[in-house]
Amino acid sequence: DEAAAAPLTAYSGGEQLHLWDELRGPQTVLVLAKREPELLEDVKALVLFLRRRFDLAVVVEPLVLDALLATEEIRKDPANAEKLRPLLMHGAAGNTNTAGSDANGGDNASGNANGNPNGSDTNTPLVLEAQEDELVEGGLCLECDEAQQGEIDLVVTLGGDGLVMHASTLFSSEGHAAVPPLLCFNRGSMGFLTPFKFEEHEEILEAALSAPGVLVTPRTRLDGSILRRGGIMETRHVLNEVVVDRGASPHLSQLECFVDGAHLTTVAADGLIIATPTGSTAYSMSAGGSMCHPAVPAVLLTPVCPHSLSFRPLLLPVSSEVRCEIPRDSRSSAWVSFDGKCRKALQKGDVLLVRASPFPLPTVARTSTTVDWFSSLQRSFSFNTRVRQKPFFSTKETTERSGAESESGSDGEVGLAELHRKAREEGTGGGGGP
Repeated sequence: DEAAAAPLTAYSGGEQLHLWDELRGPQTVLVLAKREPELLEDVKALVLFLRRRFDLAVVVEPLVLDALLATEEIRKDPANAEKLRPLLMHGAAGNTNTAGSDANGGDNASGNANGNPNGSDTNTPLVLEAQEDELVEGGLCLECDEAQQGEIDLVVTLGGDGLVMHASTLFSSEGHAAVPPLLCFNRGSMGFLTPFKFEEHEEILEAALSAPGVLVTPRTRLDGSILRRGGIMETRHVLNEVVVDRGASPHLSQLECFVDGAHLTTVAADGLIIATPTGSTAYSMSAGGSMCHPAVPAVLLTPVCPHSLSFRPLLLPVSSEVRCEIPRDSRSSAWVSFDGKCRKALQKGDVLLVRASPFPLPTVARTSTTVDWFSSLQRSFSFNTRVRQKPFFSTKETTERSGAESESGSDGEVGLAELHRKAREEGTGGGGGP
């Protein structure tokens, strides 16, 4: 629409203009959908529009691809066999602790294409099917194949905020390719990060793909690394937060917290949240942290139930490196989770290192970063919504009172009594009073 297209020529606030390749334009779109059977029709409509209107290559998850190829509308076009492609995945480097069973109950710990029981061949692309959930639960960090990532120009999501976070995990911070922009249609519950309505998908995609570029909000991501005995056990990237908590232990978590090498404090709490501005309206907000505009270059440090009256939430520069150590004399170990998933046990002496990713997640803005954020606050949280206080008198009310008095009688006595009765009812919630 005109409101969304107007800011494309200028930089304002936290927005940036993401330009398509000047020579070839957008060529490949990754479509991700929430795992609900009823969304298949929406995915099919989206794929058909992208194919017929722009002749784009479309990448989808393998199970979705099988379902699409089984439909008459997709199958009757021979070009779809070439232009519809499965999403290729591989296990991220550095994830060495992936022991477990594959989806078929075998001994393939990593699920890689070569069936390496040690899971060492993490760079071999996978065409994942029902196996994906088991691999993630087993601890393997799955990311988009690097070669395919370089081909994807745009990611379209049909779901909620969880799907946006899932899309973020597909694109590694360890490579040298920027993350493609995400255009997010709301098909979830809250939809804080999904400002677009699917009913308008043709108009929105037409405007986005026909323009020289799209206005995006670069959202800070964090890289969290677990260090043990001087070596990096694994690294994961998050869009919302990294959380250290006490798990099932009855004792408080004890953490030595450093920022840029300087000792900040010894944390004695149920946990500690290290969040991005995007994650400031998630777990951090529930724990008492401030809501932070997504364009603010910051990292949030929010304690969870600290056993102290003076440990307040902090905002740190985005360049900060946060280091949390589990003291060897701590009464218990701790647990760490990344965007609420991939929960790992931390041993005494382990270190968690968190820093900003060099590659933010760009999400396409509907109007602007600020307007979209304010709209999400009001739509999702009913931000500061209350009954508006009435003025003492107004011209309209005076006119209505005068009209009520004149209708009740020439002397106005009955009309005034009626007004007094209504005032008592309003003062007692409409239930009347003595």
